[in-house]
Amino acid sequence: MPWKFWNLTLTEFDCKCRGYRRKQAEAWRRTRLVVTLLVNIHRDPKTPAVTPEALLPLLGDVLEPSARPSSAEEIAALWADLDARDASIL
Repeated sequence: MPWKFWNLTLTEFDCKCRGYRRKQAEAWRRTRLVVTLLVNIHRDPKTPAVTPEALLPLLGDVLEPSARPSSAEEIAALWADLDARDASIL
């Protein structure tokens, strides 16, 4: 019903949008947990268990403290490596 949408205030619309995003994020977390369980059930007993965050990082996850921005030299080296790979393919 279009009239329901057009009768919403901006605050009500914002609340609906936030709720939808929260619902989608929870669905992804649930999917990630199920996949992690399946992976861990079928892993070799000698290999360590995988955490959900390591298997499928999501946008809302907090970065590890060891994650740091790349320096200009590291970025230049990465681009040079990608250019070399492109040249070998073409």
